[in-house]
Amino acid sequence: MWDIVTPIIVDGKHIGNIFSGQFFFDDEPLDYELFLSQARKYGFNEEEYIAALEKVPRLSRETVENSMSFFMKLANMLSQLGHSNIKLAQLLEERDTLVDKLEKNREDLDRAQAVGNIGS
Repeated sequence: MWDIVTPIIVDGKHIGNIFSGQFFFDDEPLDYELFLSQARKYGFNEEEYIAALEKVPRLSRETVENSMSFFMKLANMLSQLGHSNIKLAQLLEERDTLVDKLEKNREDLDRAQAVGNIGS
């Protein structure tokens, strides 16, 4: 049984994964004895376990490759958007700091003009 997981990396940090589900390749035979032994080992009802196994999707290798390509592009887009949002938040914080400094400078200038009885 196969499972595809695509990591999402933002600003060099692994923040999550895209899980695209479990499947079998349509050209690989199933080892029913393996799954029956697992059912016995873990105390599962064998008939229900095999019935569930039969519901697992069978996908062609081409379909899996196309899906993987899509999920890699999606993960890349999410990573880029996340990185852009981090940079935007940093820029907004810098802007707020500069606005605070400008307001303080304006208050200082107003105070200095009032004390010196001058205006601009």
